[in-house]
Amino acid sequence: MNTSTCSPELLPHSKAAKCVSGSSKLGQQKTSLKRLLRKTTGMAKDKKVKVEELKQKWFSHLKLSKVSGKAGFDAFITAAPVRKPGLRMTEKPMKLDSGHVYVLSETECAYIEKLSPKECKDLAEDFVRQGIPCFIVSDGIDINARFKSMMNKKSIAVLKSDIPLEALMSTLGELLEWRLAPFTTFHATLVVVHGTGTLITGKSGVGKSECALDLVGRGWKFVSDDIVEIKRVGAHLIGSPPEKVKHMMEIRGIGIVNIGDLFGRTSVMENHSIDIVINIELWNRKMEYDRLGLETKTIKILDVELPIANIPVRPGRSISTLVEVAVRNHILKTGESDTFDSPPEIIKGRKNSKRPKT
Repeated sequence: MNTSTCSPELLPHSKAAKCVSGSSKLGQQKTSLKRLLRKTTGMAKDKKVKVEELKQKWFSHLKLSKVSGKAGFDAFITAAPVRKPGLRMTEKPMKLDSGHVYVLSETECAYIEKLSPKECKDLAEDFVRQGIPCFIVSDGIDINARFKSMMNKKSIAVLKSDIPLEALMSTLGELLEWRLAPFTTFHATLVVVHGTGTLITGKSGVGKSECALDLVGRGWKFVSDDIVEIKRVGAHLIGSPPEKVKHMMEIRGIGIVNIGDLFGRTSVMENHSIDIVINIELWNRKMEYDRLGLETKTIKILDVELPIANIPVRPGRSISTLVEVAVRNHILKTGESDTFDSPPEIIKGRKNSKRPKT
């Protein structure tokens, strides 16, 4: 099966969506919902988290308490993996990764306890040179008083957590990975059909919202309309709505409605992975559309490659049904179904057939 990278009619709000052959610039209609979203969209410029945010937002989740280093709470965490210094604390010169949170376990605390005042001071100065934003002591262990004083003088925050070492590193690592994940926004609609995250794109007024509304009426899940915030977590893309317009949809002629209130809380989701992109475009009789489905087209969003289907529409075509079929088709293809082993003679006949005039 052939694979190509297409240039769909998408309206990304950043340069994160890329196609090999390039994409055309398309105009956008300014609607009331877009005006409401104006302050909530855009590419994340600063991928960093203040140490203060750990204490304020994740205080109860991580069971944190402040130990020392008040001035250090203005420092920034710039990398997600949580580290443990281990034997590297004894190396000369010390080599730690800047921007990471470091967790001190019973082993590190026991080593610090044995240090002389001069050695403790040298260790603190090494930490400053390494650019460590903060330390968290695991298992509720009490840290050496001299070390706390040195950290306070060097403006490096030290926190304590009652959570065991492994659980603390895993939980904090996941939180930071989500918070620091690459981020962009898309002019699109995100629904979940057959458990598949479906990003519906296309020009304003082509029928994305109406299509999503019909799909929700059929029992599928709604995530976001008009603006979809997309984060790359590992090798996956996660789509979610802007907080200010969560569960809202703009329908021309009706206005802005709350899908959760109309169809019930089970009809909406906070976020979902994005598995396929379906681009809706107005039918152009001069265009040659794929009639065999032998070529798999893809698009890159935040360097993650996704399959994309371009669906031309005109009056009388049920867009929601076409989207459902495209999703089912995608599920079958990814499952390597024999459905797609079409007889060569049928394919040959379809390729040689003349396109009827419309």
